[in-house]
Amino acid sequence: MRPGQTPALWLAGSLALGIWAAYALRPAPATALAVLLPAFLFLALALRAGRRCPPLLYLSLACATFFGFGLLRMAGDLPENQQNHFTHASPGTHIFDMRLIEKLRPTSFSNRWLGEVTCLDGTRTAGKVLLSLPDSLAGQRWAPGDRLLVHGVPSRNTSPANPHQFDYGAYLNSLGVYASLRLQPGQFRHIPQPAKTWGAKIARLQQRLLEKLDGVGFAQAETGLLQALLLGNRTALEPGQYASYQRAGAAHVLAVSGLHVGVFSGLVSWLLWPLRRLRRGKALQAILVVLALWAYVLLAGASPSAVRAAVRLLNALGIFPVVSPEERCCGHDLLWNGDREGFERLAKHNVAL
Repeated sequence: MRPGQTPALWLAGSLALGIWAAYALRPAPATALAVLLPAFLFLALALRAGRRCPPLLYLSLACATFFGFGLLRMAGDLPENQQNHFTHASPGTHIFDMRLIEKLRPTSFSNRWLGEVTCLDGTRTAGKVLLSLPDSLAGQRWAPGDRLLVHGVPSRNTSPANPHQFDYGAYLNSLGVYASLRLQPGQFRHIPQPAKTWGAKIARLQQRLLEKLDGVGFAQAETGLLQALLLGNRTALEPGQYASYQRAGAAHVLAVSGLHVGVFSGLVSWLLWPLRRLRRGKALQAILVVLALWAYVLLAGASPSAVRAAVRLLNALGIFPVVSPEERCCGHDLLWNGDREGFERLAKHNVAL
């Protein structure tokens, strides 16, 4: 398949390559901008030239522009390019003012949370840290969006000491988490805060549902499995339990995907079946099923697998984009290949429909 026939694939690959290059080379924003601006300028000139510009050259300039976008976007997120990032602070003890983001899956030694630093020693700061709590503090009633004041020394991520060991520090760096804090009693102060964003409200609703499931009376292993199957939350799973699913090749069952979305939508549709006896009851039932479906997807964390399953289920219900049979394709490919006259000709035809 020639490059000109798959422009979207080449552009997406160029964008991903730019992001990877920024992560590997750690350029300054000015360097990334020096790559983007010439590519964008030549791309604009190619657009102005129209059909006089060879399609392959046009695609090459578009790929270079997307590469520059990815390079600049990732370079701006690097801590060394952010003047207010907490990693620039001097070594030693500091007072961190942070906001709790989410609870992570616990390890055999501690419970973990992800926090976003907002102030350091009274100065506005940015960055994310990994918070580790000993088992003695596991009963803390924390919620996403709460405020936490911590007095401690951050530990920067390090490389593994043993050869061929998994580099957990590099993994955290790829997620934008560049340090960790191990909390001890008397070292922090928890300040509950009202949920101000929709993300925090959904996270707290999910946490309340998890607490309800935890109080049903099942054993710890069954409770953790139930929470993972219903809401995709694996924080209560025992370490050996999750490893067993991984070895069996069935760890995907513990993530909300097409199976969970299909069972949920089928159950809601069955419960709402009496509505079909009403006038226009079928339409009402379909609307309520769709609303309940997306509410469940958001409550389960809106993972890509769950969103994809929800969209495919909508397609199965007959919800598709309406396309006129007289509409002609594909002006998008003509434009990316440099055929501006052909693109405008198709556009006029489709707009006249």
